[in-house]
Amino acid sequence: MKGLQKKGISIVTVCLGVYFMLMVFDSIPMFGIGSILRIMIILPVGAILLIKLRSDLEINVQILLILLYVFMLACSYLYSINRDETFKQFLRVLLNIAVVICAGGMYDYSPEEIDFLKKCLAAGGIITIVITLYLSDYSAAGRLTLSINGAVQDQNYLNGYVFFTYIYFLTLAIRKKNLLMILPSGAIILFSLMTGSRGALLALAGISVTIVFCGLMRGKRISFSMVVMIVSGVLFIVLLYKPVLSLLPEGVAERYTTEYIAENGSTGRSEIWGYLLERFANSSVFRVLFGYGFGTVAYLNEYNHLVAHNLWIEHLLAVGIIGEIVFVMMQAAYIRAAWKTNDIFVLSSYVGYLIMMISLSLLCYKPIWNCMMMILIVSRTYQTQKLENQEGVNYGFKAIG
Repeated sequence: MKGLQKKGISIVTVCLGVYFMLMVFDSIPMFGIGSILRIMIILPVGAILLIKLRSDLEINVQILLILLYVFMLACSYLYSINRDETFKQFLRVLLNIAVVICAGGMYDYSPEEIDFLKKCLAAGGIITIVITLYLSDYSAAGRLTLSINGAVQDQNYLNGYVFFTYIYFLTLAIRKKNLLMILPSGAIILFSLMTGSRGALLALAGISVTIVFCGLMRGKRISFSMVVMIVSGVLFIVLLYKPVLSLLPEGVAERYTTEYIAENGSTGRSEIWGYLLERFANSSVFRVLFGYGFGTVAYLNEYNHLVAHNLWIEHLLAVGIIGEIVFVMMQAAYIRAAWKTNDIFVLSSYVGYLIMMISLSLLCYKPIWNCMMMILIVSRTYQTQKLENQEGVNYGFKAIG
């Protein structure tokens, strides 16, 4: 701890870093009061409130929209078709948002602390992989998943914990211009393949494209080494695709074949989307505008009583067109803020989660809220400390190694 303090890392940042590293424990209940991670969040929030001894909050567009989002969800309780479910889901989201606002908007972080937090997020992904492999469960048609004390983590959700690790090593490889540094990112792709999550694989592809695109856009010129890295990466994926699939269990490998995709499509998601959109189209004007209440989509879905498996459709049914507009504005504000910071780490990770939102209803998903928190932290720090003339201003490849 003393060593970290000498490097300018405060106790607040250390507590938040520990919280980031323990993301995978979000699904593990403890003492009947919720997950271990829900208990651990007391550390950074408590440290901020105690150390600062005040509760000032710098209001910006991102904070305003997230507060408007909370207000919108709270209002949906008044007309919800299932108030108990709305109240339960609202409290879960409210806790996440409170942490985002507190840690992201009520404390000033130094560039060194931002680097430390990024490394903690990357370490959290490594911890996820190690624990998953150690406590591996292949009961779901051979798909790798995590099971602790009977609590099973969804394979798609499991992948979202390792996005930060993938980005960390891939950007480090580009910055160091070392092809061997791509191997850890390749291992993460293999991990995703083992889980059988096609949505996660698509998100990783989106992250990779974002990193390459931003690297080309931010650079003054396209270097030969950059071209070599890109071409080598593409060839690496193409040449090893089939050999890697042959190493996977048959039930998992077939999920990535064109025949399986043509036959199964979105594995039932499109049917859910079609049913819910038809239900929405036949709703009253009030329900079209304001929805049926937050967290009620599974109750509303009489087709199979599952969530929408699409966060955009989830909000459309839950809080209507008005709520959807607020939700879209919030996402746009955060992606814009991430772009303006010139920080590829937070931008590419957020792109990955936006892609995941297409096939999953990530209402209370910790990695997304942590990414939004990092966007607030990075944006606030870059603006207040004016890093334009510092060597680490291009945080795309400078500050994450």
